[in-house]
Amino acid sequence: MLSDEEFVTQSMVTTIFYLSNVRDYCLKISFSFLDKECVERANEFTLWCEQLLNKFINESNEIIPKEAIDSHFLVTQYTLDTMDLTDYLLNVNLDTSIVIKIQDLQPGHKEITPELVELMEYVNDETYYLISEFIKFIQNIFEREKNLKMFSYTTPDFIKDLLMAVNLYLFVLERNIKKLKSSPTFISNYEYRVNNLMLNIVAYIATITDPTREDIYIKSISFVAEYLALNQKYIKTDLNPDVQKELTIKSKRLVIRLSRFFKSLVSDVLNARAYFIVAPIILDNFYRITNYYIYNLNLIEAQNRHKY
Repeated sequence: MLSDEEFVTQSMVTTIFYLSNVRDYCLKISFSFLDKECVERANEFTLWCEQLLNKFINESNEIIPKEAIDSHFLVTQYTLDTMDLTDYLLNVNLDTSIVIKIQDLQPGHKEITPELVELMEYVNDETYYLISEFIKFIQNIFEREKNLKMFSYTTPDFIKDLLMAVNLYLFVLERNIKKLKSSPTFISNYEYRVNNLMLNIVAYIATITDPTREDIYIKSISFVAEYLALNQKYIKTDLNPDVQKELTIKSKRLVIRLSRFFKSLVSDVLNARAYFIVAPIILDNFYRITNYYIYNLNLIEAQNRHKY
């Protein structure tokens, strides 16, 4: 079982990350769909995410580990700039107050009180319910879009990727709620599922790239091939501690390279060197996701060193 300190810290880190991502996905849906009811529901989820974040974001100050803040998955050096560019391109007015609060968080080792434990138990339960409802919402969108019952400026494959991402979040949150430590089976399953998500995201990048940037398309397809090969190793290899450590190392090396690739894409967009048919905040979101995976793989490697 997780200690109170582990539970509160892990819950704050993961929930800030997950709720920020769901908020981004809702914004993407509101930009992409013409259906008024769909857009209104997405806006309701956006507000719900912000309300939940505001319940504990101030309490997170001096609790979030320095390693988490320095890993740039809660907010990156580009997040506010991509929000500004999204505002300009889509003529919207995104609320940056939550992002600024996250950006201003300081690391530390503040005392974990019973009240903080109770607060994060509540936040985790509410987040689990929110994400469960969000899954129903986007599952309905996916079915309607796939069956040509709804028009959007995106594809069913993108919505399917969102389903994969939020189901992964639910998988992690379940363990947080139960205060369970990571097990070898959980780690292997987690790595395989995240690698699948990385595969789908980089495949999506290939479909939304300006054709004049053939280099981006070629590199994206190259990453797709690497992830397909890596996932086959997770499927076909008999797992033991040594094999698991080797796969973790390979996953980390690959996602570090992918993170650098996404960082370059965000930089290119902000400097008008590349164009994608997606809001700039979504590219920053993809960059944050890779950074979060690197952070977790570092934790897994540290756990392996401690065990063996």
